[in-house]
Amino acid sequence: MPSPHTGPQIQGLGQVYHSGRKAPVWGHLFLSLTLVYPHQDPYPLALKPFLNPGMETPLYPAKTPSEALLDEVFDLLALEPGLNLKAVVADAQFSGGLTLRSLIRAGVPFVGRMRSRVKVRPLEPEVGESLSVGELLQAYPPGRARYYRRFGAYAKRVRVEWPQVGWVDLVLVWVGRGAGWWGFALVSTLAGGVQEVLEAWFCRWKAEVVHRLYKQNLGQGRSQARSFAAQLMHAELVVQAFHAMREVRLAFPGMAWRHAQRVAGERLLTEIKATSPPRRRLGKEGER
Repeated sequence: MPSPHTGPQIQGLGQVYHSGRKAPVWGHLFLSLTLVYPHQDPYPLALKPFLNPGMETPLYPAKTPSEALLDEVFDLLALEPGLNLKAVVADAQFSGGLTLRSLIRAGVPFVGRMRSRVKVRPLEPEVGESLSVGELLQAYPPGRARYYRRFGAYAKRVRVEWPQVGWVDLVLVWVGRGAGWWGFALVSTLAGGVQEVLEAWFCRWKAEVVHRLYKQNLGQGRSQARSFAAQLMHAELVVQAFHAMREVRLAFPGMAWRHAQRVAGERLLTEIKATSPPRRRLGKEGER
């Protein structure tokens, strides 16, 4: 998750891609871990600044996106052994061979978007012996896929061999965008049919509510702190702010996020006033 920043000479600052501006900007990268449920608000677990190699220390080593994801997943499972984790769902930068191999060995299902340039070998040779995910997607346009009304998408499951991993399922998805169709591919080790994969992926998009509020609160802070420790504290406060909004929505189901944010802020200010010690007025020349 990229967050643009304007502060000069801040630790970890680098060039990140801004999808809204379609260009690189100065900012930080954050690793976000969130539990999502079909009929509940997302539950954020962590928001951690993603180190660039120049900031690496023994305490905070630089990691690839796959390494960072795996560390968070296995830490979560170690802390919550009874957690019923249906699948790990991630975007394309996390869907590398290392991620798939590690999660398959651990018996953890995975659903992730695949980069279009990755080469695979389809089980059905009619579309070619070896081709990129993007080429495979073009071989199965909406006319050769099934329409799933529940998700508003066409989808087709294809069994492929990924040289770095082995045999996996690719679910080729086409969704409406403007007057046309936009396609992407999901790699899946999740048991079940295409609908289970689509449900996991579209459920993942609930996390975008979290990210939108994260970015808003990170930006509102206008933090000019240069130390990495201050960034960690700022990120933790942002997560706590989201939990406060989530509690408001649990108490008042259906309340808009913006309204919940305002109510949570008012609650926090009320609690601070209630717990603050009474002020004592100073007399003339500082006498009490």
